[in-house]
Amino acid sequence: MAGHKPIENRTLGAIRSGGMDPRRIALQAAAGMTMKEYKWAQWKMAQVGVAVPRPEAMPRSAIVGAVTVTDIFTESESLWFGGPCGLVLEAATHASPSRHLAL
Repeated sequence: MAGHKPIENRTLGAIRSGGMDPRRIALQAAAGMTMKEYKWAQWKMAQVGVAVPRPEAMPRSAIVGAVTVTDIFTESESLWFGGPCGLVLEAATHASPSRHLAL
């Protein structure tokens, strides 16, 4: 949401079933997160000098903002690309906590 992450990784199946294509999309905070996922996010973001909030400070099960998907690709040298497909993200905007839309 802060605009640090320029690529979102997804499978081709997720892209197709979600009807994902280059356009403006809403961003949803996941309902849950394991400690393993949290530790990985801390490690990954530390590589670019970004601190990750504590898990209890993160919104859950809510639309928290929007981003523009400008491209979808299957190969990249970016440290953000983990495959198998990547969505290029631009112009991230976030909703203030009081405006998160609970799902």
